[in-house]
Formats: sequence, structure tokens, C-alpha cells
Amino acid sequence: MTVAQRWALQQAVYAQLVAQLAGQGVDGADVPVFDHVPSNPPRLHVRIDGFGVIPGSASNGRRARHDFSVHVFDDNTGTDTGAGTAEIARLQPIVVVALEDWSPLVGATGITHISSNSAADEDPLTQHGVSRFSTHIGV
Repeated sequence: MTVAQRWALQQAVYAQLVAQLAGQGVDGADVPVFDHVPSNPPRLHVRIDGFGVIPGSASNGRRARHDFSVHVFDDNTGTDTGAGTAEIARLQPIVVVALEDWSPLVGATGITHISSNSAADEDPLTQHGVSRFSTHIGV
């Protein structure tokens, strides 16, 4: 994959997550997916980012690797203690299942799930989980 294909991959991942997170929020609401930090984000949301490319080469037949992250946030201000942690633990597997082994573009390998973990957030009321993925595209 080249840097030029990064946007196509980002769009494919975005569309896949929007479809898979429909109706998965609190009380059956859709979980919004962003590729940026919105002002006044909803309590529960997902953000995709960290798209990086390790170039491949046609001359040696090496496919390029594309890495990215999916973050799940829950700002549980005004909710029961631990509610955000439970929502992160519930939604992270949905994200992983939506992307793992799925081929996002023609010529891509299935997406590989590298890791998932809790992540520190500057706001102590916001629970945050991050999952990392990669795929190979090209030669």
C-alpha cells in the first residue's frame, strides 16, 4: 500500500464501523464514529486515527503495511461509577469483530488485530479503550 491509499482505507474502516456500531449504543442508539475530535463529543463514541504506512516495494515483492487505531470513549459524567468501564469492555469486542480478518480494499489482506487495552485519558471521568490493527496491501 502506498500513502496514496491511506484515505481509501480510512473511508472503508469508517464505513465498516458505522455499519457495525448501528444500534449498539446505550438504549439501542447508534454509536457515532469520528476521524477527528469533535467539539462537545457525545458521551459514547468511537474515533479512528493513527493511520501509518510502512512502504512496500514492487521490486522485491514486499507488500506495504498499514497500521491504525480505533479508540472507544465513554464520558460517564453523571452516570453510575464504573458504567463507562463496562461500556468500553462491551464495545471493544464489537470493534474487533467488525474489523478482524475483514479485507477493506481490493488486494488487501484481512485486517489483523494487534492489541486492545485501556488507555489513560486526561479527563479522569472519561473511560478510554484503544485497539490497534494492521493490514497489508500491494504487490
